[in-house]
Parts: sequence; C-alpha cells; structure tokens
Amino acid sequence: MLVNSVTGPVDTSTLGRTLTHEHVFVINRDLAFAFPDRVPVDAELEKFKNAIERLKPYGLGTIMDPSMIDYGRDVLLLKRASEMTGINILACTGKYFTEYPWYRFVRERPYPCVDEDILADLFIRELTQGIQGTDIKAAFVKCATDDAYGFSTSNIAFIKAAGKAARETGRPVSTHGSCYSRQGLEQQRILVEEAGVKPHCICLGHCFAGGDMEYVEEIIKKGSYVGADQMGITNIRSVENYAKDIAKLLRKDKNYVDYILLSHDATIYSDFGLSLSSRRCDPEKNTLLGDFHQIFEELPAFLEKEGVGQEEFDKMTIDNPRRYIECRPLEH
Repeated sequence: MLVNSVTGPVDTSTLGRTLTHEHVFVINRDLAFAFPDRVPVDAELEKFKNAIERLKPYGLGTIMDPSMIDYGRDVLLLKRASEMTGINILACTGKYFTEYPWYRFVRERPYPCVDEDILADLFIRELTQGIQGTDIKAAFVKCATDDAYGFSTSNIAFIKAAGKAARETGRPVSTHGSCYSRQGLEQQRILVEEAGVKPHCICLGHCFAGGDMEYVEEIIKKGSYVGADQMGITNIRSVENYAKDIAKLLRKDKNYVDYILLSHDATIYSDFGLSLSSRRCDPEKNTLLGDFHQIFEELPAFLEKEGVGQEEFDKMTIDNPRRYIECRPLEH
C-alpha cells in the first residue's frame, strides 16, 4: 500500500521502524511571517540530520509528525528535512484545541462558532490535493483536547471534522489528550460513534503519561491504539517507568502489545511551546525539545529487565505503526 510522505508516495512495506508522534520542528508561523530571518533554519536542519544519523543504525525509517495547521507546521521545511536525512516524514492535517475567546464562550452564543463541515472539507483538501499550495499531501489527521477547556463545543467540532475527513479518505486519526482526565475515552467515543471512524484507525495520544493502566486497557478493549509517546520527557514519566507500565499491561494480556505505539513527542526546535524561546531548557525540566533517541538506546534494556523482548519491541515499532498507517484491522 502507498502512503503520502512529504517527498511523495511511499510503500508501507518500506517504512522501517516508525515513530508515530514527533514534532520535527515547531515554529510559530505568526512570528516567522513577521520576522522571516528569526529561525536559524539551516542550523536546525543540521541538528535534525545529526539526530537521525545517530538512529539509523537502529533501523529508524519513518517519523509521523502530528504538527497541525495551527501548531507550527511547514511541509516545505519537512520536505527539506526528509531529503537531507533519507527518512520518510508523514505530515498531518487537523486543528489544534487552541481556544481563542470567540471559541471559548460559544456555549453562551445562539449560533455555532465552528463549522465542522467547512473544516472537514479543508482537511480533506490537504489529504487529497496538497498543503501550502504544493502537492505534498497529509498522511493522517490530528485532533486534540486538553484539561484547560476540555470538550467545549468548538473542540467537539474539531474532533468531528477530523473524524469526517478520516472516514471519507480512509486515513488514520491521531489525538492529543489528557490521560489525567481520561479524555481518550471520550475522543474515541466521538470519533467512532458520531464521526464513523473505525476504532483501529485511531491512536489515542499520551495515554501512558499518568501510569493509569486501567485507562489504557479500556481504550485497547474498544479496539484503538494507545500512545506510549512521551518517552524521554522526564518530568512526565521516566523511560524505566514506561517499560514497567508496558510490561504490567502485557502481563494482563500479551495481545495488548498489538495496540501500543511508541514515540517521544519531541522536537528539534521550538519557539511555540517554550514561552516563545528557541533556547534549550534544562533537560530535567524540558517539556518538548529532544532528539528521539530514548526508545532505541534506553527503552529496550528496561523492557528486557521486565521480561519484554525483541519480538514485542518489533511489534511496537514496526508492525503496529504499519498496520495503523494502513488502517488495516488486526487479525489474530
């Protein structure tokens, strides 16, 4: 099967090990428009190239970048990054949960603020025609909620629009949500019951961050993928604790491994989520910047210590991502 990458269609049989939730570059597009020389693009591309060269010996072949329309996405920059490194980068379409005042107070207004059909049409255009006036097409759809505004009227519309676009194009959906308020379950319900997306075409993001394995299990039982996808963000959860949680889940049911996707939620450069600063934070307090190495260089040893071996690691980094990207149901 062919899937759209930023350099053109690629066969899913050639994807290799795949990281399913990485923001290669997160650049504030308003600042970039106002100050076009502000971002040291060439230097950041070189950083990305060095990070990928470090990981190629482990078989990394593909990165899915869920940076949405309003979350620093630039497919022309992603294309340069892909061409420099030789790895596949899959871009997304979708709308982030950012709540401007005219979205936030929609409950008090007598008219709908967000038209999900118009949004869905725009997402479909990016999936089937191209992004930013190019022929670079999105490979998947992203939607998001968070604890600040939860499932507001506008956020529900964003999710439904993402679901409609995914359903009509046969593409998968990736989400951002808070595990602490178990938002993945409601995202899953809206996408499946109201938007008609197949459960196996959905990955609920950031499920492992709170260590609530009953929550993760509940999502899996409903047929969707779960993201163990903030690996290396030490102020959320250590790599060792991720390994322990994965092992705990697999001891309950070894088949749960078929629903786990691994990633870091990292980015080489950001002036979007770090107080408009491109400076690297203290690694112990860092919430975004990273170089994608922990899954390959740290996680396997911790998994082995917990009795989880190479076969399971291969499923989480090769087999599961490919099946998810293809929107292919699991066959036991």
